[in-house]
Amino acid sequence: MLKNYFSTGHFVKIAFRNIWKNRLYSTINIFGLTVGLAACLLISVFILHELSYDTFNINKDRIVRATMQIGHAGTESNVATTGTKPGPHFKRLFPSIEEYVRTYKA
Repeated sequence: MLKNYFSTGHFVKIAFRNIWKNRLYSTINIFGLTVGLAACLLISVFILHELSYDTFNINKDRIVRATMQIGHAGTESNVATTGTKPGPHFKRLFPSIEEYVRTYKA
């Protein structure tokens, strides 16, 4: 009996008969599997992109980005921008800092 299920022609025929017999259930399962696989692939692409940040630089393990906490109306938020003074101040304060750079988003 099991031998009949796993032979090439019979297995496909039985699978399509079950899908056709339980159309709604099969459609929901196939749709769920498709959405799950698509979400998994999109998350993987996003993670790979985030991990590839600054890989062009040979000293990528020595790059640090300073952020600033801003409090306004009782709420605090972290932003990736700082003023003009932290770079020179940090370089004077910490001798391990070799260089700093300011970026400007136009």
